[in-house]
Amino acid sequence: MITDDHLPALQGMFPSWITTVSNDGEPNTTVISQIWHVSETEVALSFQFFNKTKKNISQNPFAFATITNPASFDMYTLELEYSRTENDIIPIIPHDIPKISEYFGSPITLPH
Repeated sequence: MITDDHLPALQGMFPSWITTVSNDGEPNTTVISQIWHVSETEVALSFQFFNKTKKNISQNPFAFATITNPASFDMYTLELEYSRTENDIIPIIPHDIPKISEYFGSPITLPH
């Protein structure tokens, strides 16, 4: 379950890691720029450029993700089970850039 403690770590300030395993037991860990909070039982991530991860998930739906709280540096491991693929579930750039720039002390405003 995703708790309030996890939410700061799901804002994309620090990259996360996702670890999958193929049917023959070969692990694969890769860095992912962000894991998005969807609900208390779901997160979303992009498979863009992750061919091995996508292949492993198609063979074995279970994965681990490691996320980091940018304020406390606490790290959390999420146990994931792939359930579905949806396109364009979350608009990425318009809401992420201002949050990230503000965190680092140089707020910007995007044109509408």
